[in-house]
Amino acid sequence: MASTMSPYAGETDLAAMQDLLLTAPNPFEPYPTAADLPEMLNPIISDTPANTVVWQEAGGQLVGFAIVSQYNNLRFHFRPGSLTTDVEQEMMAWAMARMR
Repeated sequence: MASTMSPYAGETDLAAMQDLLLTAPNPFEPYPTAADLPEMLNPIISDTPANTVVWQEAGGQLVGFAIVSQYNNLRFHFRPGSLTTDVEQEMMAWAMARMR
């Protein structure tokens, strides 16, 4: 199913991102954890919320997210099987633009 990229929208996205990390963890990249996200995405602490996007299916279910940190590190997490070549290209183009 096709997914659509949109800017991070706050608490609703945060809860969905935490749920994704808990239900489909990546054994090869343990960071960020569900517990790290509230601090990472706190607009008082950093500009990371402006540097965060999510991908959702047509029904609104979150399938993945990407974050460019204040140090220009790209962190991303997707539900297994949902990271397509098109999404990878879209994510990399977005990340490169955010890092400039």
